[in-house]
Amino acid sequence: MTVEPRGPVPDESEEETVTRIVEEMRDEIVHGNFEGDTGHVLDERLAECGVSVRPERLDDLADEIESGAST
Repeated sequence: MTVEPRGPVPDESEEETVTRIVEEMRDEIVHGNFEGDTGHVLDERLAECGVSVRPERLDDLADEIESGAST
């Protein structure tokens, strides 16, 4: 089961949006509620919130999510 992203939050900065989505995805992985490629899903969720990040940062964030969920 994959939890649907909440979308944009009013008055939330882009960095706050990135942090929120990273934390939500990490939590989903820890609780076994995540399916798919981390980088691809992260990119989709950020795009739904109107946030675009460089491919290198996207890869770094995906790695952060995966490593944070495994500890």
